[in-house]
Amino acid sequence: MPIRVFLLAWLAGGLALLALVGLWVVLVELTGVGGNPTLAAAEHFPTALGFEPSKIRFYLTVGVVFGTIAFLTQSVLPAIPVHIAGDLLFFLVIWPNDSGRRHVLSGGPDAAFWLSLLELFIFGSLTALIFVWLARVRDNPAAYATQLGSN
Repeated sequence: MPIRVFLLAWLAGGLALLALVGLWVVLVELTGVGGNPTLAAAEHFPTALGFEPSKIRFYLTVGVVFGTIAFLTQSVLPAIPVHIAGDLLFFLVIWPNDSGRRHVLSGGPDAAFWLSLLELFIFGSLTALIFVWLARVRDNPAAYATQLGSN
């Protein structure tokens, strides 16, 4: 795969991570169910204990993002650094702050809720645009050489 496609897939993954941060915060503020920042090990299962519907939706969305990157590039390699960055971001920055998030149903939406919703839509839309572009490139190999060069 050309290096530019690889980097573009990373960009899509990075934008998707920003959208996923927005999604997570919105879901936590709507449901009051956050991550588990008390665990030292980076494991997925403990953060999904109880199989809360909001967490299942979130992890399904994450799987769709990684699967889309792999499908559009015909490789799992571009998704690996995105997955690592996502683990670091969520375990170190996002989940430890879940206990301080406001519950929308009891206190109403705050600025963080609205900003996270905006973040979800802006970065989710940008990710979708890059995914569409990668799909067009994949479906038209001549466009690879024309639009991205031979690298």
